[in-house]
Amino acid sequence: MSNKPQKLTSHGKVLTTNTGRLIARFMLIFATIGLVVGIGVMVVLNLGLPEKMFGTASVREESKVYAAASEPDYHPELKEIDPEEHGIVFAEYITTYTGKEQTIPAATWTSLPDGVSVQYVNHQHTNVGDYTAVAMFSGKGYKTLILETNFRICRAPFDPEDFKFVSKLVEYKEGVAQGVYVESTLPEGSYTVKYENNEQTEAGAYNATAVIYDDNHYPLTLEATLTIVNLKGLVSFDGVNEERGGIVRTYAAKEHKITLNTSKVLEEILEERNFTVTYDNNVYTDAGEYTITATVSADGFETFTVETKLFIDKGDINKVYGFKVDTTTVEYDGENKAVGINYSDSFPEEMRSQVTVEYFDAEGNAVTDIVSPGTYTVKVGVAETANCNAYSFEGEFVVDKRDVTGLFEFEDESDKFRTVRDSEKGEVKRLVMTLDTNKLHESMLAQDLVITYTYGDQVVVVTYTFGEEEVLVKYQIGEEPVEVSYFYGEISIEVPIDFVNVGEYTVKAVVTGNELDHDAELYATYTIKYATLTDVSLSSTQMVFANGNFQLPTKYEAGRDVTVEYLYNNEETEGFKYFGVYNLKLRFTQGNYQTTKSVRFIVMFNPVIALIGMIIGVLLGVLAGLIASLVNAGREKLSQSRFLAPSSAVANARGGIICESFAKAEKNGCSGRLYLSEQALEFYSDDFELVKNNFLINLDEIRNVDVLSPSKIEVYANREAYVFTVPDGRAAEWAHHIIKA
Repeated sequence: MSNKPQKLTSHGKVLTTNTGRLIARFMLIFATIGLVVGIGVMVVLNLGLPEKMFGTASVREESKVYAAASEPDYHPELKEIDPEEHGIVFAEYITTYTGKEQTIPAATWTSLPDGVSVQYVNHQHTNVGDYTAVAMFSGKGYKTLILETNFRICRAPFDPEDFKFVSKLVEYKEGVAQGVYVESTLPEGSYTVKYENNEQTEAGAYNATAVIYDDNHYPLTLEATLTIVNLKGLVSFDGVNEERGGIVRTYAAKEHKITLNTSKVLEEILEERNFTVTYDNNVYTDAGEYTITATVSADGFETFTVETKLFIDKGDINKVYGFKVDTTTVEYDGENKAVGINYSDSFPEEMRSQVTVEYFDAEGNAVTDIVSPGTYTVKVGVAETANCNAYSFEGEFVVDKRDVTGLFEFEDESDKFRTVRDSEKGEVKRLVMTLDTNKLHESMLAQDLVITYTYGDQVVVVTYTFGEEEVLVKYQIGEEPVEVSYFYGEISIEVPIDFVNVGEYTVKAVVTGNELDHDAELYATYTIKYATLTDVSLSSTQMVFANGNFQLPTKYEAGRDVTVEYLYNNEETEGFKYFGVYNLKLRFTQGNYQTTKSVRFIVMFNPVIALIGMIIGVLLGVLAGLIASLVNAGREKLSQSRFLAPSSAVANARGGIICESFAKAEKNGCSGRLYLSEQALEFYSDDFELVKNNFLINLDEIRNVDVLSPSKIEVYANREAYVFTVPDGRAAEWAHHIIKA
């Protein structure tokens, strides 16, 4: 076969894209429909079928013939009076009821024959209705012309001004019916009224309706409200205690004002009926029983009274006047103590003298002076008064011992480890206790003051004896007693407990006072810090290769018996396994000496491990490629198993390609397989050079497909024509699948 253009005769189907085929299909369908409609319209217009099939007939109303009862026999010689010729019109007349007689307008004409006149019958009426008015035209020598027309009088609306249906508010009267009624200026009997809901007996608000009607007017509907009010049921005293039969209040040293609740009274009564409430007396303060009388009046209502009792009970003195006993613990200071009594400003002066306060010691004995520390029982009472109940209180009142903690200075100390000159032994460190004798209480100076110092198992007791001129300080270390004299003033002594090595030491000091003072517990801490360790060197940057184990810097120099701690982010670490840069601190410690050095520690990739990883990766890739090749080869072998010749060319049309060949072919041609619509179609081409040069046809390039014979098919792509030989007479099947694609 040649690649040169050929002159071809199409015996197959023209192929286009899907859009093109859709447009062509719709153009064909609608062109056919338009042709049929056009033929139908032409037939209708030319043959006039609508008139013949759907002809219409008009019906004329038969003329009415009127004859007067007195009309003489017909005489042919009498002339007709033609209404159209003379322009005679007797028009219909519609009007509205006015209460007076109304006349239909006379007939009109442009001319009348000489001697012809008109007479009217049934042309005057007053009431609503439909009437037939008659106009008779007659004259000598003429037939009488009778014309009838409608004379209608329509209903008129009532004038609302002629009626009043006014809302009414009235007082409730037991068993008496009351109502609202229509009032009118029109004569009685000239209209009829139909009421609904306009008469009632019980209290309430009712919507009443009145419908006014007669034969000549449209019905008129009027509305009004009938309000029947039981005023006594709308007012009351709130808060009445049913059990006691009145309002109950408690004495509060202020006025109690009782008022009638009128919130349910209608606004109309409050605003328009001069509603008032008056009291004989409704304001009381003191405890007692009272009667409250309220007089209620309003225009249109009978005046009435409402009564209730008012009970003002006696109050509690602590609630009324804020009376309170303050038993807050106080500290001994040598002065007489007493509980606090809180009075409000409103507490009556004369009642204060009635307040009684009693104190009792632990044995229950009454006491008057509260000086020494201890727990006392206090009883407070107030006698009953006219307005308040009696009041009593009993509780504990504590006079506490003094707190002497602030009289002593016992503060923390801190220092670095230091050695005694020419020796490796550490210096002795001691805490200091300072007291100012000028601030001590006299009761403390009157007896020995004992301070006990404790640290672990070490206990040292120091005794201060206050003489007339000096203070003697005594304590004992082991079996050796120590006595030191000081003048009065600030006395500072070293606590005889020794500290030598690095550490933090907290000493407890207990000051034993007397019966007037609490024992004081004080604490102070002596902190001995590390001295600087010298002769330590460290490389500032160190590098190692990762080997899967924890690793730490090892390049440093330090003396014997030196311990090393590794700190990362201020926390101890056991080392690092993975690649990275780490900023570490190494803390070197030797006894009471210590120093800290910083190092940048770099963990690098291990090249041996990296190489092994690369080799493993390459081997896995080769294995995966081999497996994929075997699978693909199996597929290719399967696809070639149906080719007609051993040395065949592979044709693959997936993705829109008709055929494509890269395989070797013999000079006498090649055979291949077309994959299309999930079916395999075999072909044979005579053009070896075409297939050898990577033969390729795309679906978009195909313009026509012809079946030349059961075994040959011709494909037109662009300007080229290709002839394929299809075995087994399957040319039509192949062409079908190409067209479908």
